[in-house]
Amino acid sequence: MATASISWREIPLKAAKSGDYSELADLLARGADPNETDGGGYVPLAHAASWGRLEMAQMLLAAGADVRAESDNTAAPLYYSRNAAVSELLLDLGAEVDAITRKVNGFNVGRTALMRAAAANDLEVMRLLLSRQANPNLRDEASRTALQIAAARGHQEIVEALLASGATVGLTEAALLNDEDTLNTLMDREGDPKSAAMTQAFLAAVESSSPQTLACILKRDIDLDAPTRRCSETALILAVRKERVEIVSMLLAHGAVVDAADSLGETALHFALSPRNTRGLELAALLLDAGADVNRQSHRPAAILRKLNAPDGAPYPGTTPLMQAAATGNAAITRLLLRHHANPNLRDHHQRTALQIAAGHGRQEVVALLIAAGASVGLVEAARLNDEAQLQKWIAQETDPQSAEMAQAFWYAAGSSSVSTIALMLERGVPVDSRYAKGMTPLMRAAGQGRDDICRLLLAHGADVNAVDSIGATALHASHKHSACMRLLLEAGADIQRIQGAGPSLLGISARHGTAECVSLLIEAGVSVNRRSQAEWSPLMRAATFGKTDIVRLLIDAGADLEGVSEIDEEGYGGWTALQIAITKSHANVVQVLLDAGANIHNQGQRSETPLTNARRHAAASGDTRIVDMLVSASADK
Repeated sequence: MATASISWREIPLKAAKSGDYSELADLLARGADPNETDGGGYVPLAHAASWGRLEMAQMLLAAGADVRAESDNTAAPLYYSRNAAVSELLLDLGAEVDAITRKVNGFNVGRTALMRAAAANDLEVMRLLLSRQANPNLRDEASRTALQIAAARGHQEIVEALLASGATVGLTEAALLNDEDTLNTLMDREGDPKSAAMTQAFLAAVESSSPQTLACILKRDIDLDAPTRRCSETALILAVRKERVEIVSMLLAHGAVVDAADSLGETALHFALSPRNTRGLELAALLLDAGADVNRQSHRPAAILRKLNAPDGAPYPGTTPLMQAAATGNAAITRLLLRHHANPNLRDHHQRTALQIAAGHGRQEVVALLIAAGASVGLVEAARLNDEAQLQKWIAQETDPQSAEMAQAFWYAAGSSSVSTIALMLERGVPVDSRYAKGMTPLMRAAGQGRDDICRLLLAHGADVNAVDSIGATALHASHKHSACMRLLLEAGADIQRIQGAGPSLLGISARHGTAECVSLLIEAGVSVNRRSQAEWSPLMRAATFGKTDIVRLLIDAGADLEGVSEIDEEGYGGWTALQIAITKSHANVVQVLLDAGANIHNQGQRSETPLTNARRHAAASGDTRIVDMLVSASADK
């Protein structure tokens, strides 16, 4: 346990965020810096303000917290305050009422506390800020005022408070307030229907105003396809994304370009088919009837392509609307698209067809619709559908056993096909260690699917048992749920010491996701029971986190360190023993096993509270006192 001055990053819990007053008082008394930022750049005072904790804010300010503290990624505490009393305290101590944020959560928003209150419908804070002379006419990075923000969200009381304080009603405000008389007057005064002010008012009306208000604007020679600040989307895409069916109809009737795309190559039809869009079928029908290109492919991964240093102008097709429907399994939309002559055989940048995508997601109804519509069942499709007859037919016809298509089919088949089919592919000369998804080999695929019969065949043909994929994992990592596969791999000489890139150790993966039998196999093979991952969590800590009581017992019997303490990351997370982890996660059975094994009930790790204090805090929140009773029975300090 730390005894000297400690930094805020070194604590295992953001006390200001969690509301733990006693822990915060203890930390400050021991020298914690009240202005230290966490991994996100937030100071403790920002957390206290955000949660409306007046007493905690007072405690931090008394300890020297900077009322104007901000970082490159965060705003000053006043911006986050959701409590008028906290806001008043901050203003009394020098917070700037009209301070403009540089960034919030990494985004340039340029907002004031007044704008945040307008967005959050926080009337009490809003009135306080206005009483302290907050300027209602400042604009954020998107050129929006607090009045625009409130009106767009329908926050009527906020709107009235801002108007009473002298907020200016411009074109956009008039549109959002559905004040047609003022809107017409201001549009006449503006003159140019394609000005930036008119475009902003038009887009605001598309997003939030009544159809009648939008109709007033559409009478002018407005630029219907002007791009917004959000990925250069058009008004039509905006209306589809907001599920405003009547507005979509109006825009199409006035000549909006139905296939206009945003900066990622997605059209209104792509957005209509988003799984988040609850009116997708209705919107898609409307767009298709207006002539939307049913086979339009996005180029959403273009940014990724640039990172991969692909040649300029290299083709990188994204998804079609049919591929979207295939992924979500929406049969009604699939039928609609096919009626409008969607091509089921187009391929995306991964060379996948809609049929492959549907098969990969287990969308059987969509699979049937696509096949009925003429989708080609090629080599890869047959492998994904586990169609043995078709697959063997294609294997016999394939002239290049080392082709990318054959490697892809081999990888899928290794997880689902018969031994005879895999043997046929090997006989045809398909490389046993061919790579597909994220650099994975067929052996990794088979091990991950529990196919010990396929693993045995691949190993007999010389598969590299220690080959690694793009994240540093081997087939042994993939086998963590399948003891038969794991046993085969160990017998074939799999490396038991390899850590999966920056992830957990092999035993750590099995302790978290695997079975007790797999953990036993690894222990018997000589895996170090206390070897930590690069994240500095031991297998025992991972098993305790996920309540794996049987695995906890196995690890303890094998000599796991009961008193090891996890490292604290830059988010302030960690510093626990396995006992504290089990307490925090409310795994009473694991707590009992650890206590029975002699876990130290006084070990605070790098936290400022004992296991009993931790347990009492969680019991107060949940009402479950079982763990408290266990610790008291084990003679914990009261």
